[in-house]
Amino acid sequence: GLVKAPHFLANLEDPKQKITTALETVTQEMLQSVWQEVVYQLDSCRVSDSVNIEN
Repeated sequence: GLVKAPHFLANLEDPKQKITTALETVTQEMLQSVWQEVVYQLDSCRVSDSVNIEN
């Protein structure tokens, strides 16, 4: 998910808290999944001899 904040902020504590809260929800499994996808995409580039990574 995304953390959204208004364009003009009078107080930085609220957005900081929202970011902190969002980061606290990231699990080890989520990080491993993202890393596996990065490795897969890099391997795909090596196999295809391409520098483009697309969805």
